[in-house]
Amino acid sequence: MYHSRSLSPDFQIEQKGGSYVLQKDELHDIRVHLEGIARSGAVLYLDGREVSAEELVRACFVNEETVYMPDYVMNQEGKLTELRYDRIRLT
Repeated sequence: MYHSRSLSPDFQIEQKGGSYVLQKDELHDIRVHLEGIARSGAVLYLDGREVSAEELVRACFVNEETVYMPDYVMNQEGKLTELRYDRIRLT
């Protein structure tokens, strides 16, 4: 298995008053993107638990108190098989 990490998806995140804000249509776009990943056969995980695209968006992109890092897991042929979001601690 191959892993790659990225701190944020390829969506515009705006900073306002010390917080990062995603607009409602951007959250919809992220959910649709994640649903497409799941339809292609990849399993979505949040802290080791299989979740839906909706659950992942709610936890990772709406909750401003917690930071998650995605881990893209691919098989030997380079096909994405798992998308894992794990909570990280910022120190």
